[in-house]
Amino acid sequence: MNDRLPVAVKVRDKKTEITLVYVRMEGADGIN
Repeated sequence: MNDRLPVAVKVRDKKTEITLVYVRMEGADGIN
């Protein structure tokens, strides 16, 4: 599992980055 961690982190960070951009466009009020 540790061997896959680096790749998983990269993918997660990428998705998180895209999600943050999407949230900013939509507005955080809808999420919170």
